[in-house]
Amino acid sequence: MKRSPFDDEFLSVEEEKHDSSEEYLEALYMMEQNGVELAPIGQVADALGIKPPSAVQMFKRLAERGRVEYLERQGVRLLEPGREIGRRMVRYGRMMEAFIVDGLEMELDVKLAHSVEHSLNDAFVDALCTKLDHPTECPHGHPIPPGDCCPPLE
Repeated sequence: MKRSPFDDEFLSVEEEKHDSSEEYLEALYMMEQNGVELAPIGQVADALGIKPPSAVQMFKRLAERGRVEYLERQGVRLLEPGREIGRRMVRYGRMMEAFIVDGLEMELDVKLAHSVEHSLNDAFVDALCTKLDHPTECPHGHPIPPGDCCPPLE
């Protein structure tokens, strides 16, 4: 029986399954970490490079899913389920930045790091974190949220 040269490789032409809501929750998480409890819609839209009406539509959907509290004409705040997703996206993105710079000794490519973050999972990021000896900061000096693999802070 003749084998295909691809028998031991996975090939896929599926559409990217990136959920753009993760970007909104990540932005809100970062704003919250910088002391912004109720984020103005315009500020979030600016951070994401989108128009405020698009942000409003997404925040209404996220509110329906219990991820955020959307207060019309006031702003939006994370609820715990949304906070956890935002925290995870921040961890994944910053860990990928650390991997590119410290693990691969390459020049930082932020766009690459943050496009890959949406394809990762906790097990992979925890293994990467362990391999990099549990970095606490990304190359920009921002804190990397610890994972289950990280030793407790003293």
